[in-house]
Amino acid sequence: MVDKSTTSKAVPTSQASRAEESSGSTERSPLRRRRSFEKGPRRSGGRSEGKSTRNRSLRGKSRRPRKRVIMLVNSQAKRFNSNEANNFANQLTAAGHEVTILRPESSSDMAKQASEAAQKRPLALVAVGGDGAVNLVARAVIGTDVRLAVLPQGKCNDFFTSLIGKPSYARAVEAFKSGAVRSIDCGVVSGQPFFTSVGLGLLPALSEALSGRSLPRFGIGWSRLTTRVSETLERQKTPVRIDAYRFDLEPQMITVSILPYCLGLKLSPTALSDDRRLEITLDMNEDDSQPSKFIRSVYKQDYSFEGSYRLYRGEEVIIGSTKGRKLYLDGELIETPTNLLEISIQTDQIQVCLLNNES
Repeated sequence: MVDKSTTSKAVPTSQASRAEESSGSTERSPLRRRRSFEKGPRRSGGRSEGKSTRNRSLRGKSRRPRKRVIMLVNSQAKRFNSNEANNFANQLTAAGHEVTILRPESSSDMAKQASEAAQKRPLALVAVGGDGAVNLVARAVIGTDVRLAVLPQGKCNDFFTSLIGKPSYARAVEAFKSGAVRSIDCGVVSGQPFFTSVGLGLLPALSEALSGRSLPRFGIGWSRLTTRVSETLERQKTPVRIDAYRFDLEPQMITVSILPYCLGLKLSPTALSDDRRLEITLDMNEDDSQPSKFIRSVYKQDYSFEGSYRLYRGEEVIIGSTKGRKLYLDGELIETPTNLLEISIQTDQIQVCLLNNES
């Protein structure tokens, strides 16, 4: 996974970032690989030649139209609505699909049932819930021709918002019925697949602070929350490598994204879902007054990456000094048991149902 060449592939998005990167060391990073941590089915993050084994296994299968759709419902989702889930199933049934509804009782059960459902090669799996449910269902369809559809019922719904728009039942139905499908990149962080963002520092702290409450409705609310949260964060030395370049920092925030939205905020203005690149946002100095200003500007979509915060693009990110720290992963918080996080784009993608004008 580590690019051992001395030519950087990380692409800063501003002139200031280019200057910062040009002054960085191009020596090989001393960061070493560690064993991956696992909380679900293991997926390879390596970039191998040719098609995946799973794709090859589909050759020769019947090409007759598939009508079966399997819905996996998280009834504990923040905005769970059983009527919407049932109506969604009825809409698909009326359109000629054979719909099965599964109601897993836990995250592990969701992952297991999604994996078993994908092996039956239905037309699509539908994740009913928030970004955590989407993550568990999406893992099951990596590298297959089984489509992923989403009925958004979570708090943030970053995956749906990034690809389809403002979360709504009507948009979810339209996206499925449109027949439009796009191949979307999948990330992996030390063995764990992700599809929107992973982050250390500010992001998991904000997520914790928002537990049990709604997202702020205005920029001033985000600013006040971020000020309160950032005061509790202790800076620590965190080596970061983006492709061939290494930075020794004490950042309050490191976020690695595939899609634009994260925690209900459009964190990145330029993230593309299928360009095989990661976007890395981090702060470069020790000015503790900057986080609230940055988050407020992000809320307003008034982006500035010329000051404390920088935005880079690259193929691989390695972050050290992570053991025991909380990691935000697609809406969920995980305590990292390893001292090294390796983050990259997987070779395989997922097929996602989108609106016609997004295909």
